[in-house]
Amino acid sequence: MKKLILFLFIAVWQANSKSPPEPVCDQNNGNLKIGGNCVSCSDGCKTCSGNAFWYQCSSCFSGYELLNNLCLPKAHLQSTSFEFNSQTNLGMEQNQIFQVGSNSNNKYPDYDANDPYPTFQRGYYYTNLSYMTSDKFNLSPWFSNSFWIKPYSAGNIFLKKDTSSALLSLSISSSNVLAYSIKLAHGVTLSLHYSTINSVLNVWNQIAITCDLDMGQWVTKIQLIHNGEVITESQATTQDWYNDPPIAIIGNDPKGSQTFTGFIWSWKYYANSTLWHADYQISTYCASGCLFCSEDFTCPDYCDFGQFNENGVCVDCLSECTYGCRTGERCNICETKECYSCSDSFVCDTCVTRGNLTNKVCECNLNSFFNETTKICDICDNSYCSQCLTVNYFDCKVCGPNYKLIDTVCLVDTPSGWDNSKTKPYVAYDIPFWTGAYQGEFGIFETGEDKTRYGPFNILEELMDPIPIENRGLYFSNGNFLNSSPIYLPHSFTMIICINPKNGDFLEKESMSINSNGKASIYLQDPLNNLVHIVTHSEFPLKDWTYFTLVFSYFNSTTTLSAYSNGNLLFLHSYYAWIYRDFALSSMHLGKSQDSVYDGFIYIYLEIIGQISDIVSYVENEASLNQLPSCDYDYTFDQNGTCISCNSSCTMGCIRESNCNLCHDQLCRNCSGPLEESTCFNCSWLSHNLYPNECICDDNAFLIKNSSNWYCEHCEYNYCAFCNDNGHFECKGCKSGVLVNTVCLDEYPLGYFECSGKNCLLTQINPNEYFRGRYGIFIGGSTKELFPHFNGSEK
Repeated sequence: MKKLILFLFIAVWQANSKSPPEPVCDQNNGNLKIGGNCVSCSDGCKTCSGNAFWYQCSSCFSGYELLNNLCLPKAHLQSTSFEFNSQTNLGMEQNQIFQVGSNSNNKYPDYDANDPYPTFQRGYYYTNLSYMTSDKFNLSPWFSNSFWIKPYSAGNIFLKKDTSSALLSLSISSSNVLAYSIKLAHGVTLSLHYSTINSVLNVWNQIAITCDLDMGQWVTKIQLIHNGEVITESQATTQDWYNDPPIAIIGNDPKGSQTFTGFIWSWKYYANSTLWHADYQISTYCASGCLFCSEDFTCPDYCDFGQFNENGVCVDCLSECTYGCRTGERCNICETKECYSCSDSFVCDTCVTRGNLTNKVCECNLNSFFNETTKICDICDNSYCSQCLTVNYFDCKVCGPNYKLIDTVCLVDTPSGWDNSKTKPYVAYDIPFWTGAYQGEFGIFETGEDKTRYGPFNILEELMDPIPIENRGLYFSNGNFLNSSPIYLPHSFTMIICINPKNGDFLEKESMSINSNGKASIYLQDPLNNLVHIVTHSEFPLKDWTYFTLVFSYFNSTTTLSAYSNGNLLFLHSYYAWIYRDFALSSMHLGKSQDSVYDGFIYIYLEIIGQISDIVSYVENEASLNQLPSCDYDYTFDQNGTCISCNSSCTMGCIRESNCNLCHDQLCRNCSGPLEESTCFNCSWLSHNLYPNECICDDNAFLIKNSSNWYCEHCEYNYCAFCNDNGHFECKGCKSGVLVNTVCLDEYPLGYFECSGKNCLLTQINPNEYFRGRYGIFIGGSTKELFPHFNGSEK
């Protein structure tokens, strides 16, 4: 019995003395067994591997995703960059990730105390109660955040936190210190502080923070950047990383410190620790003269909250503008002035008076415009407009029936030469008159009553044609005139014409005429189609050669009419609420008007172009007038410019004192002008065109000159086909027969041969020679016998 009890005791003792079983290490459920130990993988990591680096993940739990051997929450931003830019975004609901204030459904002007206020070109203005929050914004261990801020007081700029504590913060302390701190996953904290030499308050700053994890060395490095410069940095070597919580706060913490006030213009996030460079420029291309700017070279507005920028000057808003303003007249921050209230900058809810809301955009109704004074859409004071732009009488957006919109003015037709695709000044007409380029080169003009293109010249029957005079253009007298084909002039233009007038109106259209004494007679029109007749006088009558310039310029409901002589101002008058409006597509007359005829020259061209800002410089660049002769039309001139009277029979002037032929080639009877290159239409008797501009004598004629003229005369009538210019018997070819020297014969003389000397021997007889061959063509005696059969006559 004792043995049985002892056996049982031993058995029980042995059973109680065995080691407990080892726990199971589930390596497919967030664990890793290393050297007999079962350790946990990092957060979100379902499977991991490694020895020293045991938290290198290979797969993740649901809700996480694998990035660089780490499992990160799927809510983190992996995109190359995320931009929350409030430069021009004035809305409360523009962003899908962040909630603005306590209620993103608030719309202007119905904000609450927690809303940052959108401001034009300054982003959002934060009071000490304003914030933006997100529970969907996770940063990776590799990031850079760039802010453009103008703080007025210390406080939080950017905060990342869990439900109880902050894991990342960027702030400005009350002692003007920039502070950036970040807590890594297992308790290591990195902090940076920078006491700036100059205050960051009340000025624009670019502030950036970075975080970078080197998994090869397990080094986490952070940087703090101010205005494009890395000012301080820190790092930690640890098997740790930044594990970001989803909660993000911009501005004041609704559950913590609430002291920050100021503007946040732009915030950009990059899933890369170096891309903060892309948000900062130091460049002469920065707009508005700022020293540094964002990547698109724009600068935030420097005005304070409660102010607006008016041409570079900060002006206070009205006292009742709680949320700021865009102008000094009203408290409206909507993008378009026709919008009375808006959800954001681009979404109108209601319009001002006479405004029409279409697709969330307000526009003034037809035949109305936004009046900057009344701040409503007023009815257009213009019978031509169906939709106008401003209070300016003629500034139209859409024209009424039968009118065409040119710039912002409604005209009855498109101006001649106008091309909307080209920049002004445009050239409507550039018509050369200088030395009598008659046929076709006057372009749109017809001459005289017969309405022919000018030419051929020297035809006296065209009595109403102005006379082309060498190097003086066209001469007008006794009612000579040119009529243009129908043209239409714009409301703003510059007309330049070079003249040497004596008296009379040298240009006329239905709506205006210009006198050689510098007087202009102009009709202007008001918005209701009423006409006013304007007559201007110059104290300096136009004499001798002058570039006469007439300028119509229109700006801001005012037409300015001015005239210049060789760049010197003759007169300048302004007419408010009147405009030059050509009556119709009609002809322009040069040389006469209904009231007078013109006596004088028109030289160079008539040029009608767009407005010119510097008339003096423009005229100075034109051809010099110094070389133009001052001779009258019935004079020619020599190479020294001395005037020489034409023959009294030359009723149309002359280019040679010896005759009245005005063609350069004196064998030409009718030509396009006196220039050497002018076309000859009809050569004189016994001549023809060798080239279009040159005549030569016919083959059977030669050139000869009498006391005053060159002309062609027949060669020796019976024989010569063509001859030299030396005379009748200086033949160069024969009609028939043969040419011997310069004489035409029926046939060559017996024994004739060409020789180089002037005296050529045809044949020779030597009586001492009795051989037949030496006698050549001669036969002896009456019997014509040769030796030895002589008779008495054959000696």
